[in-house]
Amino acid sequence: MEVKNGTFLARTAIYPYFRCPQENRKTYPLRPKNRTMFIPTMTDAEILQEAKKDFLEIGTPIKIAFERFIRLHRDLLNKSEMRFNGSKVSLINKNVETKKWKTRRNNTWTARFGYANRGQNSILMQCHIYTAVRRERGTEYIFLNSPISFMAERFTMHFIERYKERYLVPNNIDIGAMPPPLYFQLHNLDCILGRYYKTTDIGVEESRYKKFWIAPQGIYVTDYIDGMLTYITFMDKENLSLLKRQVYEEEIVWNQVLRAQDLKVDDNVRRKACYQLIYAPDTIAIVERFLKRNYSNNDDRRESIAYLKEVWPSLQAQAERVQTEFEEKEKEEMRKSHQTGKIASSGGYNPYDS
Repeated sequence: MEVKNGTFLARTAIYPYFRCPQENRKTYPLRPKNRTMFIPTMTDAEILQEAKKDFLEIGTPIKIAFERFIRLHRDLLNKSEMRFNGSKVSLINKNVETKKWKTRRNNTWTARFGYANRGQNSILMQCHIYTAVRRERGTEYIFLNSPISFMAERFTMHFIERYKERYLVPNNIDIGAMPPPLYFQLHNLDCILGRYYKTTDIGVEESRYKKFWIAPQGIYVTDYIDGMLTYITFMDKENLSLLKRQVYEEEIVWNQVLRAQDLKVDDNVRRKACYQLIYAPDTIAIVERFLKRNYSNNDDRRESIAYLKEVWPSLQAQAERVQTEFEEKEKEEMRKSHQTGKIASSGGYNPYDS
């Protein structure tokens, strides 16, 4: 901007949105109003394109803010004098930071950065990016998986309503102003893709990309529609029919069996899977039922069941030995903490807890 004879002159190359307030002077045109936003009449494909354009604008700023959040809490952990089983634990058990970004297309996105201690030598950092999309019959939510690469997830109105009426309301959970899909994602981190049954086995019509997932709170169904992972419906684990409950149990137990014998995974993950198998009720009966349904070869099925029953006593002995070692180590840490005056345990922690 230049000053001439006390009058401000706008230069459109630098200030393209400037409008001279004085009368009888040239008014420079504003940017054409070709910007759009999420509107109720949009199709799923149009919503995806709108979200992608917003991501190109806010992805980098959110990434920078999230990295700053990570550095802050990493410093808190490194400077912490709190010890648990010989490992540092941050004095802050849980911290959340929420920021909002409004794009040039008049869409408002919320980024939630979360941090929590999640066991020995484990820190969980989360970044949830989401926005509400008004539809003609209600509200849906669009989530972006990462500030680095674009991948959109859509929570349908049907999923939100089923999640409310089948889980939140029966369990008297008040989430306040938090969107139900965000609460769902925060409390269902470890989910298992259903591999051995069809969606028709849980009462959902089958299609090419439709999948069901085993979550800590129940079963949910997704589909891949117009480039977005779309959440279709939710079923609470406490109110499943007999067949659905059996599918839920068998998928979880068999996933733990595969994890326990997979040499490619970390030893701690394998020990955790073994521990959960040993102390879960009716594990052998569940595995036997699973094998009967999914193994067509009777000889292979009988051989697998016989092998499991043979190694079961040794697995139980190993789990009990690990538990004893853990309790002894915890007592030793508590004894040292009384001598040094430092906190050694937050109580109730088990290295095999999920």
